[in-house]
Amino acid sequence: MIFPLKKQIISINNTENGFLNSYDNHAEIPLLPHPGAFAKVRKNHCHEGVDLYCNDGDEVYSMLEGKVLAIIKFTGEHAGSEWWNNTWSVLVEHKDFVINYGEIIPSNNLYEGMLVTEGFCLGKVTTVLKKDKGRPRNMLHLEMYELGTKQHLNSWDLNMQKPQNLLDPTSLLLKYLTN
Repeated sequence: MIFPLKKQIISINNTENGFLNSYDNHAEIPLLPHPGAFAKVRKNHCHEGVDLYCNDGDEVYSMLEGKVLAIIKFTGEHAGSEWWNNTWSVLVEHKDFVINYGEIIPSNNLYEGMLVTEGFCLGKVTTVLKKDKGRPRNMLHLEMYELGTKQHLNSWDLNMQKPQNLLDPTSLLLKYLTN
């Protein structure tokens, strides 16, 4: 299993508003109360995944071998959220779970039904936030689901229980700290 971004240093960030000055060789796994953490309560929803802040153009890699289930318009005008830039996500079924690699531009050679190897380049991160909110505007958004899931959630609404098939990818990402 590989980390989905090529970074030399991987650490934890559990601060409310702490961000790095550079994401060139460094990735942080956000833990609550960090705004990129899984289940962080936001203005209109609970965060459905984990945001790994990085640079525009950073390549995104399949963490394990798997099958591409869908390539989805994820944010922006083409997805009904005009306050963000247009991005896509790639839903990949791995052996034990499904990962949604979001807020990217998919690789040109990627297609639904394609079998990908561990480390296959799924695409590149692109700037998702249109406006500077005092935090990084580029991130890989990772969502994790139970095996058998065929599409990502549109939203985990406030005051609602976590959707049954939605899993917290944090523990999977934390494995990279012990390797």
